[in-house]
Amino acid sequence: MKLKIAVIGSGTAGASVALFLQNAGCEVVVFEREQEPKPIGAGVMLQPTGLNMLYELDLGEEVEELGTKIHRMLGIDGQKKVVDLHFDNPWELKGLGVHRGALFSLLHKQLYKQNIPLLLGAEIDAIEKINDLYKLSDTQGNFYEGFNLVIVANGSSSRLRQDLGIAKKDIRQKWGAIWAKIPCDNQLFNHEIYQIYKGSQHFLGLMPIGKPAIGEEEYVNFFWSIRMDRVEKWRKKGIEEFKKEIKSFVPKFAHLFDSLESLDDLVVAPYYDVELKPSYKDEIIFIGDSAHAMSPQLSQGTSFALLDAKVLSEVIVKNSTNIPKAFELYQKERKKQVSFYQKISRLVTPMFQSDGMKTPLRNTLFPVFCRLGITKNLMVSTALGYRKSIWGNIDESFFQKNKEI
Repeated sequence: MKLKIAVIGSGTAGASVALFLQNAGCEVVVFEREQEPKPIGAGVMLQPTGLNMLYELDLGEEVEELGTKIHRMLGIDGQKKVVDLHFDNPWELKGLGVHRGALFSLLHKQLYKQNIPLLLGAEIDAIEKINDLYKLSDTQGNFYEGFNLVIVANGSSSRLRQDLGIAKKDIRQKWGAIWAKIPCDNQLFNHEIYQIYKGSQHFLGLMPIGKPAIGEEEYVNFFWSIRMDRVEKWRKKGIEEFKKEIKSFVPKFAHLFDSLESLDDLVVAPYYDVELKPSYKDEIIFIGDSAHAMSPQLSQGTSFALLDAKVLSEVIVKNSTNIPKAFELYQKERKKQVSFYQKISRLVTPMFQSDGMKTPLRNTLFPVFCRLGITKNLMVSTALGYRKSIWGNIDESFFQKNKEI
């Protein structure tokens, strides 16, 4: 039986799961609420796990050509090196700084190339089951019928998970971030993520992310931590005062911020902490940030979206006559790794973004962790996305495959 599948959302999770399923012979329709969709945010660090999934979609080479390899993460508080993590590992795997626009464009180009219907301006607000098939309706009063299953991939702020009553935790966090992409020759950063802290209340990050397309200039991803109840106060300051504050915070790279002309060049993004139990109900399932959003401290969102898409597509194809069983297998496969990263995120984030007093603990422990063999290996494997739990990594056959690529 050829499955007809509705995918809600055309971000990384939605676009990639649609491509995997279409490649496997399913009939897929993608619904996107924006009339003119575009990437949100500036850049991401793509882990080897996520990059491997893009190779399976025949997009890996193009992404690598556009992105910038990340070999090291350096974080400084005053004169103290808090984080100095070189991505050393037996498989010679590194991170990849990627412009969100590059990844978004490649995935959407592939959707159109494979003639996957992408309905724009269709914000789905209700899902109803009628005679074993699903009917979707959008905010404009349009209806879409005849789907065997529905995949929800509409991001961290999804309201559909609450409608289905499967959210174990669904919190908009107190802290968030201001993001921007700034033109910059990536050689300036020597394949490093550069972070500056001032306690846990101030956090600036810079990461080379390559270019959005061949022939265009390179960019660096700029990150500035902010508490969400202070956003309006920040807006009232205006761009010039904000630039002055940033330049004093990181004089080494002060010249980069001259290119910021207005607050419109910046994106304010809240963090969410989302946990579903389980991530599905009947033949409706959530993936990506709509299922397990967390703070971006561990930079796993994009790679997790791609892993979710691949695993889900495989179990659906193998269990096409029993979708609930497919979803159960998917949950079992992804639960351990996702749960591990959520727990680490909740533990680590307050050490870098909070009003608390955890800075002395962080500044004492992290330099030791970055040097000590067992903790350094744990930090590297966690940062590069191949840690599956506190006890081990994902199957080693993956690394051999990745290395051959």
